[in-house]
Amino acid sequence: TATFSGPVTLNSAVTLAANSGGTLTLSGAVNNNGNNITATTTGTINLDGAISGGGKLIKQGADQKDAFAKSHLHG
Repeated sequence: TATFSGPVTLNSAVTLAANSGGTLTLSGAVNNNGNNITATTTGTINLDGAISGGGKLIKQGADQKDAFAKSHLHG
């Protein structure tokens, strides 16, 4: 399990990862500032906050489940 909390403004692309089968949680507002965010886990990805900017959100990992209900993507 890995948890990353915002608010955050990225200056470069970032990869966030959780151990195999673990939960990856990103909470708080994130401005990707035109940079890609790669989320890697074979478990669940929870996003709880607005993600803004022109960059992409890339999901990686087999048999992945995600929970985007609380997240708002802008940009």
